[in-house]
Amino acid sequence: QEALITLDGMYRREPPCMQIWSDGAAEDGVRNGGGGFVIHRRAPGPDITGSVAAGRLTCSTSAEAAAAAAGLQAALDELEGEKGRNIWLLFDSRALFQKLQRPERCQDDQATAQAVALLHQLAGDHQHHHRPRRLPELADRRR
Repeated sequence: QEALITLDGMYRREPPCMQIWSDGAAEDGVRNGGGGFVIHRRAPGPDITGSVAAGRLTCSTSAEAAAAAAGLQAALDELEGEKGRNIWLLFDSRALFQKLQRPERCQDDQATAQAVALLHQLAGDHQHHHRPRRLPELADRRR
């Protein structure tokens, strides 16, 4: 409930041109991973969806990162290289959130490294805007 209230407040304050929702998983957390994404745009038109395989031997976090990277690439393609737009990437993986906070440590995970590179590419000259933020932290700031 609190997360939805926080999202609503963020949306009213600075509405994104695009929201990328992603999720990933792996069987038993270690094999046959994959994920998907949905991109919702403020502009008229249908949502964009996609899925991605993360590999036979992968962890759930890498599957989540692969789904996020696929969604980010689709967003970049949709924006035709336009940079610096207010885009939200939303996912539920605390482990991926922690990895994105320390991008210099992501080089061992190709999917996460790709997601970081795409975040930088989308941010353009506005690099400071791609910092990960957790909803509970944002909810605490509202109070």
